[in-house]
Amino acid sequence: MGLISTEPKDVIKTARVSIFSLDGELLSRWGTDDCLSPGSFYAPHALFVDSKGSIYVGEVIITSPGKGKVPGNGHSLQKFTPKP
Repeated sequence: MGLISTEPKDVIKTARVSIFSLDGELLSRWGTDDCLSPGSFYAPHALFVDSKGSIYVGEVIITSPGKGKVPGNGHSLQKFTPKP
């Protein structure tokens, strides 16, 4: 089932990454309204966790519905490492 947005199409929405426990408790969440800043997202479409616990988030900014609203220098892959 898809989500229907009533926001105008020219409004840039940002995404967040959230981590929950198996019991549904929110453990961590990140991302800001500035989709170009490190640690923030505009069009995330892939998430991978490696054996060391690092999280990789891939984005498809070039083909996103807001094409032209996000500068071409936006990040397409970010890596987040766990705190020691």
